[in-house]
Amino acid sequence: MVPARLALGAPRRPPPASRRPTSSALRASSSTPPPPPPTPSIIDPAFLVKLALVSTTGAALVKYGSLYLDAPFHPTAAAAAGAVSLPTLAYGALLAVEAARTVKGPE
Repeated sequence: MVPARLALGAPRRPPPASRRPTSSALRASSSTPPPPPPTPSIIDPAFLVKLALVSTTGAALVKYGSLYLDAPFHPTAAAAAGAVSLPTLAYGALLAVEAARTVKGPE
C-alpha cells in the first residue's frame, strides 16, 4: 500500500522556511515589478494591417504552393546541401560586409 503523501495527485507541501532559497537574485527579481502593458495609443494600426496581410499571404503560399512547386518535395543531395550552405554563406557575407563597414567607420 502506498502512503497518502506519495500517492499521485496528493498536494505537496512547500519546504519549511529554513530550507527555502534566500539568494539575493531571487529577491531582486521578485521585487521588481513587471513593465506595464503597451497602451492602445502606442500600437500602430497600419503595422497591424501589414502584419495580417503578410501572415495571410505567407500561410496561403505555404498551403497552396506545394501544388504548383514540386521541387522541395523530391529531396536530393544537391538540394539539401544548398538549403544548408546557401543561407549560411549569405549570412557570413552579410557579417563580413558589416564588419568591414564598422572597421572603416561611417562614410
